[in-house]
Amino acid sequence: MSILAVPENSITEIFRLLPLIHQVQLARSCWRMEGIFEGASLLMHRTLDFAEFAGMSTEDMKFFFRMSGKNVKQLKGVIQPNQLECFLDLVGSCCENVRSMLVDLSFLTPRQWSKALQNKNQLMELRMRQCNVSNMLPLTQLSGLKHLDLTNNEQLVDIHHLRMPVSIETINLTGCISLDDFHTTKFCKALPSLKVLNLTNVWLSTHAWQLMVADCPALEELTFTYHSVNYASIAKLPSLKKLTINVHRSIYCLGHDFLTALLRHKGNQLEHLEIQVRRNWKLTWNIEVAHLISQLSALCSLSNGHNYHMHVYGFKKFGQLQQRLNISDCPQISDHTITFLVNACPLLHEIVLEGCLSVTPNLLTLISDEINIEKRNGEITRKLPVKLYAYYTAINEKSLHNFKYPTTSNVIRVILKKKTAHYPA
Repeated sequence: MSILAVPENSITEIFRLLPLIHQVQLARSCWRMEGIFEGASLLMHRTLDFAEFAGMSTEDMKFFFRMSGKNVKQLKGVIQPNQLECFLDLVGSCCENVRSMLVDLSFLTPRQWSKALQNKNQLMELRMRQCNVSNMLPLTQLSGLKHLDLTNNEQLVDIHHLRMPVSIETINLTGCISLDDFHTTKFCKALPSLKVLNLTNVWLSTHAWQLMVADCPALEELTFTYHSVNYASIAKLPSLKKLTINVHRSIYCLGHDFLTALLRHKGNQLEHLEIQVRRNWKLTWNIEVAHLISQLSALCSLSNGHNYHMHVYGFKKFGQLQQRLNISDCPQISDHTITFLVNACPLLHEIVLEGCLSVTPNLLTLISDEINIEKRNGEITRKLPVKLYAYYTAINEKSLHNFKYPTTSNVIRVILKKKTAHYPA
């Protein structure tokens, strides 16, 4: 039977099963295939990886972008070096509806970036991760850009030279180790809508943090790396709601002045506090630190993983914690301490216990008993079931069977397999 007699829906399915380079070759074989390809492209080519164009001829690339460029919403990956100029011209001229460009390890000149980014009025997300960005780029023309990721561009010194549009709300500058105080505060001042800022491994002085208080009035989420400077001024950021602190060395505890300022200025505003510690480093909390953080009355989510020593009596002071708690890799945390927290925090319903070696299957019985008491007394206010992320603890499939887990899963839900890196902060 001739392929021309094959039903259109069957040919569409054939297109879906083929690599992009072969889709284009089939589409160019006759007018009927071209028409079916154009219709199928509306759904097939919304997201494309740059690697899919490897080995494609210039004529095939021109055909694809002419037929399908308008359907592409996201481009991602490493831009292939072969036929680079032609490819960038086509991306710039034909992909006018792209909303997201996630580019990694692609070393383009400012002129080449200008080609790729032309005619991108709908672009909302741009990632240039480890792309050796260091010179002036034409970002001002991206009037709808909201999210910019410049991770690991170690040569970037003057971010203000990127001429960013005022529409930007999120910037990730992780690993941009050459940024200095002057240029960092200068770009913050030029972005009145900036809400999320990641400065992991960017070393700023105390004076720079003080200047940022006035320059970032809309900033709601801040991530930074804790080292030897005074961070008390961070607490004065007017709109701050989420704070993530990266600790890359062993320290006894966070600075008293910083925590005191955080309580004074954000005691009724800070909703999320996350302290990230590398597995090979240690962080210790004493009773005083626990007491200060426990007074953050608006706190909904607390993440404090890899805490080598957390004083039990201090930790029990977190009675106001609202919803989520991450205490992964905390060897001192026991079943009874966690049960106390569940009892003391009537809205707490998600707990990450990854690597807490002192946690045993008995915890399931203890929590279940506490929740059943709440039910009997008509005091249940938390969202059920309570989720326990218990991978790398003594809780396993066998202990769930002994606990009669299926009959109590409406009270407790235990997650034993870490499917993704995403779990409650």
